[in-house]
Amino acid sequence: MSVESKLKEAGDKVSETATKAGHKISEGAEKAGDWVKEKAHEMGHRADETAKKAADKADEAKGSCGTDSCGCG
Repeated sequence: MSVESKLKEAGDKVSETATKAGHKISEGAEKAGDWVKEKAHEMGHRADETAKKAADKADEAKGSCGTDSCGCG
């Protein structure tokens, strides 16, 4: 086997390994992106729930006539 063919074979192996590594990194990045989307979605639901609870509490705090200051509640 000539030096040229050995170098070509080594280059092919390096290229193949780099391609495999790139695919692994891409898969990991995709999984991480999916996780971030899922967590952001969950946090959106929590924020909506918190906002609704806050609005409900604010409504409870109002008097029966709908104002904060008359003391009728």
